[in-house]
Amino acid sequence: MQRWVSIDETNCDPTREAEYNEWCDGIHIPDVLKTPGFVRARRFQSKEFRDGRGKYMTLCEIETDDLEKTMEDREQRRSHENEFGRGSASRPDFEFPVWRDVLWSQISVLTAPRNSTGKGGKWLNFVELNCDPAREDEFREWYDDIHLPDVLRTPGFVSATRYRIKEFREGRGKYLAIYGIETDDIENTMKVRLAQRADAAKHGRSGDNRPHLVRQVWRDVLWRQLAEHKTAP
Repeated sequence: MQRWVSIDETNCDPTREAEYNEWCDGIHIPDVLKTPGFVRARRFQSKEFRDGRGKYMTLCEIETDDLEKTMEDREQRRSHENEFGRGSASRPDFEFPVWRDVLWSQISVLTAPRNSTGKGGKWLNFVELNCDPAREDEFREWYDDIHLPDVLRTPGFVSATRYRIKEFREGRGKYLAIYGIETDDIENTMKVRLAQRADAAKHGRSGDNRPHLVRQVWRDVLWRQLAEHKTAP
């Protein structure tokens, strides 16, 4: 069974945010999770405005051996939901998609249970990048064996999952790293992370020490978790 994530980013009418969040959590996400293969959905709000990104993000986790069929099923259900007044299309000038159905296949995952207290707010840090196509093996070895373990030494960083985009999307990277963070002080957590990033560069462990290997597309796009939904076991 392959693991994927589908990412939607949206804006909404600022005068209707309460209505929008109520619709997302009470109607839209439960409908999405009726799609076979969709096993978990989380909603996030961006920490700060980033040109080209939405204010709200829905991240759906998918488990399937036939992604094309799964997404066809999802599109049919989306049409059905709109037909019965449950979709955003039934609410004019309500939701404004920025990115829809950006699909990523999971490559690897590392966790750091020692950093989890279960008490802090939940955040995601997105990093998207490209690499020299002739050096993909070098990139993979550095990212999985050096960079990700270094990141997970940062207090509050509890997981690191790497993905490859399904197909080229202008403005997005080929690779995505999603870092799970638990903290009640995101500013200090990221301050510590930046200091550790500088220390890694000083010791030759950073992408900055490998000329032309890595090209950042997005770095430190931070999202605060609003809600989590799962399918029944």
